[in-house]
Amino acid sequence: LKLNITQKNLLIKDQEVILTKREFELLKFFLKYKNVVLSREQIAEEIWKEESFIQGRTIDVNITRIRQKIGEYGACIITRAGFGYGFRN
Repeated sequence: LKLNITQKNLLIKDQEVILTKREFELLKFFLKYKNVVLSREQIAEEIWKEESFIQGRTIDVNITRIRQKIGEYGACIITRAGFGYGFRN
């Protein structure tokens, strides 16, 4: 899994995976803080900072889409009920 920040793309086994801007930013945020569980509030502030309100399931839906798109690496995105999400190696 290679996330290229300058080219704004994701490669998995040399195949480009198409992500939306939010999905890309979410994955970048998770990779920046690998092995750290980030609260929903931290995620919302970082990814949806320009929006004053996001719907409750918005984060969950985006994470589900990322997991589907990145296949086997989707298991690296962890959920901690009541706490938030993170990315582990």
